[in-house]
Amino acid sequence: MTKRTPLDLFMIALAYLMKGDGEVSTEERAQLLAILNKHVSTREIQTEQLKDMVSAAFTSADLEPVETFANEVALQLSPGQKISIFSNLYDMALADGKMRFGEKRVLDNIRIAFAIEPKVANAIKEILEIKNDTTIFTNVKHSCNEPSYKLRVTYDSD
Repeated sequence: MTKRTPLDLFMIALAYLMKGDGEVSTEERAQLLAILNKHVSTREIQTEQLKDMVSAAFTSADLEPVETFANEVALQLSPGQKISIFSNLYDMALADGKMRFGEKRVLDNIRIAFAIEPKVANAIKEILEIKNDTTIFTNVKHSCNEPSYKLRVTYDSD
């Protein structure tokens, strides 16, 4: 088996999430391309190489349960890479406006395997939920439009 790079592991994690609810939405596909095309733009990888990597990621996501994958790769990733993967997965899960059960299951497995504390995960979730809730711009009665609204992210670093 070829050694998988952190970027490969990131793509596989994205594939697990995208497949987690049984369908890959148009919004998820667009976000995947937005995330990964920057590596083509900076000439880190070629377009064909990216296509092959994405295809291999989806194939890998079919080979073993997400729990097994997450536990195995947790040892290969830096703390920052783990947070980045979790954050990107959560952001993608919100791309189509709905968090589905399968996506939540993938996120829970990744969070546990990557030893991301619940308070850190909750801070990430709160920020990404408001980032992705565009009804804040169309609904004047949205709770975040109240004059008293404050972002209530609580995270105490050690």
